[in-house]
Order: sequence, then structure tokens, then C-alpha cells
Amino acid sequence: MGTIESSGIATARATSDGRVAIVKRFGSLYAMTHIAQVQLINSRYGSQVAEQLKRIEISVETGRDVVIRLVDGELETTLTFKGGTVFECSAVTTRPPGDKPLSLADNDSLVAQARGSYAFDLRQAEREVPRPSPPQAPSATPLRVDDDEVAARLTAGLPLTHISQMGGDEYFLVADCTYRANDGTTLTVLKGFRTDLASIPRLLTLFVTVRDLSITAPTFHDLLYRSGGRVEPPLGTVSPEGRVFTQEDADNLFLELMTREKIGFFKRSLAFGAVRLAGRWAWQGR
Repeated sequence: MGTIESSGIATARATSDGRVAIVKRFGSLYAMTHIAQVQLINSRYGSQVAEQLKRIEISVETGRDVVIRLVDGELETTLTFKGGTVFECSAVTTRPPGDKPLSLADNDSLVAQARGSYAFDLRQAEREVPRPSPPQAPSATPLRVDDDEVAARLTAGLPLTHISQMGGDEYFLVADCTYRANDGTTLTVLKGFRTDLASIPRLLTLFVTVRDLSITAPTFHDLLYRSGGRVEPPLGTVSPEGRVFTQEDADNLFLELMTREKIGFFKRSLAFGAVRLAGRWAWQGR
């Protein structure tokens, strides 16, 4: 096995014939996550959330100012979109005492639409929508891509993510995947790393699929969360050695990768805000 490099920005394991596998069964992965998403949306609550988020996305894309309040138990954060290009995420704070329960009906009110102000309860989605069981995926040979696509990703500084599906919603890397971040840190997810690619709260799965956020961003985000910010074999490696990541670092890398993967402005911003809020519980448990 050889290594392909591009100005030290990204590396990928290459086969003996010099061709590189970026993503295995990507079309099948999309098909399965789309099926799972349809299962989620196939409920009154799910369809209502999906419709509201799509409507909000259109408002953001047309340049309207929008504010989205996300609540998770006793915690909350606010996402602010300005002019279709500016995004701000507030610090996570404690909900005010006596705060009334959120209702999707409020998002459909004329007042909410006139003000561009909406609110969603992440835990309500957990209660209302059961996690679907995607069909088992048969094994398959790696998908090979042409040299032009490989060169394009390397030139853009994007990692070459090569995964295989174990069955259900679990995947594993069949080759090391390396990324050099904007701050100069180099992270490698090692071969054999297992991930469910589910780096977002269930509320967002009513609106986006794994493919919508790329495969790379959730994989590296999962690595940092699972390691509690201390990346070591057999999960991964980091350079400079000994670098410790905070939850903020992990979430910022998630947003950085989605941005470099050219994920849509609204989807990546919403995903970032949601994991920043909901991820606190997972991170504190490390």
C-alpha cells in the first residue's frame, strides 16, 4: 500500500494499482439513510418538523433574518441567521425558571413567521419519533473513483474517507483517513474505527440525512467525542502529539469540515448548533 500526498494537506491510502477508494457504497448508504429518514418523517410530528425546517431554510436562503431557539432539557442555545450569509451561535445557557413547554404550533403562527423567530425541543423529537431500524446492508466491493476526483479532493485539502457498512447503521473505516485542520493540527482516524455517523440529534434527522452532512465530518466528530478529546490508538492519532481537544474544538472541527465539504449554509449551521447543545451531555460523560 502506498500513500498519496498533496502539499502535506491530506493523505489517503492507495491500492497497489495507484487508485484510491474514497467512499464505499456511497449510493447505497444514501439509499438506506433516505429510507430511514422517510420512516422518521412518516408521522404527524415528523412531517410537521420537516416542513417547518424546510420553510425556514428557504427564508434563510432568500436573505431573511431568522432566529432559532434550540432547547435540550434545562439547556438552550440560540442560532441567528442574518442576510443569508452570517451565522451566530450563542453560548449554551440554562433555561429561565418557569419557561413554558415549546409547541410546534407556535412555529406556524403568523407572529413567528413575521418575526422569523422559531423554537424546537430536541428531547421532544426523541420522545415523539422512535429511532428507525434500517435494513441490513449486504457486503460489497470498494467503490473506486477516477484520478481527477482524487486530485480534486486532495487539492481542496479534503480527506479521502473509505468506509464499509457492517450492517444496520454501523460502519467502519477500511483505511486510515487523515485531515490537516485549518489550525495546522493533523488528525488521523485509524483503520478499523467504528462509527454510526449519527453525530446529530434526532430532530435534525427529520430534515437531513448522513449524506447531506458528508461522511467525513461526522466521522472525525465521532472520533473526538469517543476519545474524550484525547486521540490515541487504536482510535486515531494526532499531531502535534499530546494535543487535547475540548468539546468546542470538536464541534468547531465538525463545522469546518462541513464548510470545506460545501454543505449548505443552513444545514451545516443548524447541525453545528444542535450538536453544540446536545453534545454537552455526551461530552460530560467522558
